Amino acid sequence: MTVSPLTAEVSPVTRSADELRVLQFVTMLAFGGAERLASDLSIALTERGAEVVVATDTGKTRGFGRTLAEAGVPIEHVTLPRARPLSILRSARELARIIRRHEPQVLHAHNPAAGTVATLARLLSGRRSLAIVTTYHGVRPHRLGLASRVLRGGELVIAVGPTAEQQLLASVPAHRVVQVKNGVPVLKSRTREAIRAEFGSTEVPLIVAVGRYAVEKDHALLVDALAALAGRGRRFRALIVGFGRLEQELKARVHGHGLDEQITITGARTDAVELIGAADILAHTAVREGLPLVLLEAMALGVPVVAVAATGVSDLVQDGVTGFLVPERSPEAIAAALERVLADEALRTQLGEAGKAFVVEHHSFDRMLDEHLDVYDRALALRPSA
Repeated sequence: MTVSPLTAEVSPVTRSADELRVLQFVTMLAFGGAERLASDLSIALTERGAEVVVATDTGKTRGFGRTLAEAGVPIEHVTLPRARPLSILRSARELARIIRRHEPQVLHAHNPAAGTVATLARLLSGRRSLAIVTTYHGVRPHRLGLASRVLRGGELVIAVGPTAEQQLLASVPAHRVVQVKNGVPVLKSRTREAIRAEFGSTEVPLIVAVGRYAVEKDHALLVDALAALAGRGRRFRALIVGFGRLEQELKARVHGHGLDEQITITGARTDAVELIGAADILAHTAVREGLPLVLLEAMALGVPVVAVAATGVSDLVQDGVTGFLVPERSPEAIAAALERVLADEALRTQLGEAGKAFVVEHHSFDRMLDEHLDVYDRALALRPSA
């Protein structure tokens, strides 16, 4: 963990969270890294002994909502805030009622929109001693200035990786920025063979991509790259897992290339991690990221990564060591990198093992959880006691 200029020893691993009351606020629990982190944190904190409540728009929970419910984590409704004053005020009033009902010590908001609502909700609830921590997962570049101003409303801001920290330090006071590198728990219940059989990939390599069907994830580029790979005579199956408004457009693009039998746009899947674990390659073509959890999941599972070099991605993927970074947004260049990994089983094994080692050393989930508890302690120390 990088802390500047605050100094303290990192808390011992697997520290207890007994008597800690945390309200996690994420605007929705759909399909994404911020939602995954909020869900994972909530479950792990509960297992450590904390009282955790998650506030979110319960109409947009998808698989993460079921996961939280199965783990016994209560979920409260806060209407998804839009970029309008009355919408933000409505959400803040709903969150304030939850604060008064559960009396949390820490309100952990995820991303600037949630941070804005959290700051207003603390004021409306009258709970001056409530500490606010906001995690910055990343925003579009043109929104960074506004996001940074918004994030000053809480005690501390967590940056999920080195690039996110650099972005924040451009406009947020250094003493309020804490870097806590993301980590992911990886649990699987199905075998690799069962998953590959489901998708007809027992005899051919399997390429998986996971991410929202949104412009910034640029799955259109990936489809074009897979078409180029097929044009090179390579046999494969590919799964593009996610959800979003571009789903039909992506299916049409696949159909236009004549690759309906080779590429499947799966839609949202609650078993996305298991699909990654069954893959030969995790492909990633996003334009920008904070610190992409999907890459951590792949590396933790020993799956090599082929990714376009983009903001946040190079914080994880070491070119030629844990995967390959493609410097240009070119279908042919991506296809060449995919083909190189597919053609060499020894290389796939080498990249996968290096990825596993990197995650163990730098992105342990238990360490990340301990560091979050440390940040909560520091944020509480900055608030008045009553």
